[in-house]
Amino acid sequence: MSPSSAPQDTQDGAPEAVRPRRAGREWGRRTVLGTGLAALSLTGLGGMFRAAPAPDTTVLADLAGAGGAPAGERWRGSYLQIIAHPDDDLYFMNPLLQRSIAEGSTVATAVLTAGEADGRNSPTDDDREHEKTPADKPGYTEARHNGLRSAYALMATGNQRAAWRREVVTLGDGAQVERCTLAERPAVQLYFFNLAQNLHGSAKAPDGTGVRMRTLWSGDVPLESTLPGTGAPVTAPQDFSRDRVTACLLDLLKQRRPTVVRTLDPDPEHDPYQPGISPADHIDHTATAQFVLAALRAYTEETGARPVVEHFRGYTSKFWPSNLSAAAKAEKRSYLMPYAGFGAPCPADNCGDYQVRPDPGDSTHLISSAYRYTPATDWLVKDGTGRLNAFAVLGGRVAHWTERAPGSGSWGEAGQLTGDWLLPRLQVGVDRSGRIQLVALRRWAGDKDTVGAEVVRAVQTAPGGDFGAWESLEGPDYGNSDHRVRREIGAPATAFDADGRLHVFVRNFAHGLSHRQELPGGGFGPWQKLGGSVLQDAVTAFTGHDGAVQVFATDTHGVLRWRQERAGGGFRMERIGIPVPVAGAVTPVESTPGRLTLYYREAGTANVVVYRQESDGVHWPPLPAVLGGHDGTGEIAAARWGSGRNGAGSGTAVADRAGSGLLSLLVAAPGTPGVGWAESGGQLVYAPALAEDSTGRMVAAVIGVDARLHTTRQSTADSASPFGPWTTV
Repeated sequence: MSPSSAPQDTQDGAPEAVRPRRAGREWGRRTVLGTGLAALSLTGLGGMFRAAPAPDTTVLADLAGAGGAPAGERWRGSYLQIIAHPDDDLYFMNPLLQRSIAEGSTVATAVLTAGEADGRNSPTDDDREHEKTPADKPGYTEARHNGLRSAYALMATGNQRAAWRREVVTLGDGAQVERCTLAERPAVQLYFFNLAQNLHGSAKAPDGTGVRMRTLWSGDVPLESTLPGTGAPVTAPQDFSRDRVTACLLDLLKQRRPTVVRTLDPDPEHDPYQPGISPADHIDHTATAQFVLAALRAYTEETGARPVVEHFRGYTSKFWPSNLSAAAKAEKRSYLMPYAGFGAPCPADNCGDYQVRPDPGDSTHLISSAYRYTPATDWLVKDGTGRLNAFAVLGGRVAHWTERAPGSGSWGEAGQLTGDWLLPRLQVGVDRSGRIQLVALRRWAGDKDTVGAEVVRAVQTAPGGDFGAWESLEGPDYGNSDHRVRREIGAPATAFDADGRLHVFVRNFAHGLSHRQELPGGGFGPWQKLGGSVLQDAVTAFTGHDGAVQVFATDTHGVLRWRQERAGGGFRMERIGIPVPVAGAVTPVESTPGRLTLYYREAGTANVVVYRQESDGVHWPPLPAVLGGHDGTGEIAAARWGSGRNGAGSGTAVADRAGSGLLSLLVAAPGTPGVGWAESGGQLVYAPALAEDSTGRMVAAVIGVDARLHTTRQSTADSASPFGPWTTV
């Protein structure tokens, strides 16, 4: 994130919401939302809506008191963040970044641009006073680096003044970059590439724009020079081509061999409140993600490695309700303060980025930390053989694990599905024949700056068998001549109808919902628009006991539902009267036939909330029940299971990623007193999954930061039964 680079954003075709900070702070302050819904105003609203569970609502058992899964597991990960500007990680990747540092893992961050902007490191809000500050681009670059070092030192040691060792390292074909190692915690390192925003000070791309990461990526300019910061160990400017940047990132990946790679959004959504195609994220963010994907693809092909890849939303988070708690936002702000130069004596007046003052936390960039591709929670399923199967996209390919025997708890890896680069979102479903069907997003880079993206499906040849080749289902805007329209395709949601035919739903370019369904004789009908506007890219679908498909999507106000009036019929849209906006997706569970329960994260508080239909299966209560959730982030997994072999009764399990980064789990046991969450396992990525095994026991599964599958299951098929030790596959 670079508010300080905004002065060039306006002349280089960057989004209007990223104007110079001096012009009213529109780049990221509370006034940014065109609808008048200020995202930060959501903070604390959830506190006004509290309801105890209704008398007939299942009460949730405290797993910790019931001997829950052991806590304190350490699944060691190694992390590489690759960002555009010195603060993208603090704004968009925290609090997860801080969790990674706190657990003592190897953490490195590579910053590609110098972020020199206009070179005026001035904290004033007055444009005229700001202009009086002498421009010093190398000095401002160094100030931002000093601020980032201070923030990392505070996260790692509690002392923002902790010492660093600075040195020159060589990457790729001989390019020199600065590496900074925290003396007290050598596993924490920073790399500064220092790509400047202008090539030799004057060159322009054919369309007249100045040189940026975007024009280097597109090939509109052949080279981009570096801008060494004042006092940096790399003193001489260098020229970087597109291939050289990619080669350096590839070399960095090979050297560090991370299990988790974090970067920015390669295909950001456009501003839904502006006409036409109005870019809503920083052009450097987008180009950086493009470079990272190119390097990752080469890395996985050459080495066979399969790291977790996390793409984080940038400026576009401002359009959607906050998904962090007040405590998480306060923590993020605490690490932004040293970045802004607070808390340390500064005789050289270059201790941080003063352009984000007076309060770097007074920004819509602070309110969320969200994945670009909303994770699914249904990636753990039981196939027609009775065995559980788990899936994840690692290194652009699908990894597949399966039980060796139904209910055995013994797992093996079934292998990877080959194919082009897949984005992290994966939908998993089991058809009537017991075969697993996978639906994913496939992406590729075309000529210049063009991008291709489409929905793809792979189907098992038989229950427990191999998967066939990926089949393209295209996308709702696939025929559009403008690749910027095609590339915004949303994360797919899927369901099978009463006849066993697959339905696929995605958010389209217009921020509405589109739908495509399998035909009785095979093949698929055309994409059709179902309506809706300004939807979050967080769609879920399921099929009820009556065989009718239902679809849920969230916007800035609440939840929309599309449902078939009857199995095989058309869809009708309605709004569900949730009183507080939802952050991300809802997870629907049919608690009893015809009666829905929705689990979701409440905007502004990050609480897990349960909203259960009245007993008539039609109406909804005035208020939901708030379950807490340990200041968690991300999507909620929920699953209900029937009577086990011992006839002990049914129950529901609910899981999310707690603020600690661990799995937080509840089990619903009718008649059990108390409400409590039990944290367990190690740091996880994406979202957890829950499923009942062939013996009636509930199983929780996560992908750890070590890029491996981890599972825990109940001892017996009883909703009050404790979960056992974790199994790592």
